[in-house]
Amino acid sequence: MAREKLSRNAPCPCGIGKKYKVCCLKKGIEYAEDASGTIHQSVPVTDEVAGVFRVQREKFVERFGRESGPDDRRRILTCGIPDGRVRVEWLPPAAPGVDSRAEMRLYGLVRIGDRGRAIRFVRDTRHVSRPEAVKLVQKIASDLGLCGDRRRP
Repeated sequence: MAREKLSRNAPCPCGIGKKYKVCCLKKGIEYAEDASGTIHQSVPVTDEVAGVFRVQREKFVERFGRESGPDDRRRILTCGIPDGRVRVEWLPPAAPGVDSRAEMRLYGLVRIGDRGRAIRFVRDTRHVSRPEAVKLVQKIASDLGLCGDRRRP
């Protein structure tokens, strides 16, 4: 879907109530509007991050034999920049009715090795027993390729 720059005289999407030109545009934050009227923020990325996304796109094409499309419900989990390198991981799509933000937090807790907090988070958000929460955290660790990590949750 093609996007056009947001009009300078439009109300600023940040919600402060000022015109875009005297608010976010002045701060260097760019917004664009698509044909349906949805406003998107343009986020500048470094060459390194652009390269990571390019590699991930190539991996997607290699794995699925096609370019990704708007109906692909995949998410990216970034876990900081260890050793000066950006880490990007593709996660499976969220199941219908699952809060994807909570799920992303859960995957992040498992990825950083904080299984205890991950288990408490599952128990608090999904209202399940401790053994069920442990099973789910172990499954996520397995999905992320962390099976060799024998630390007890």
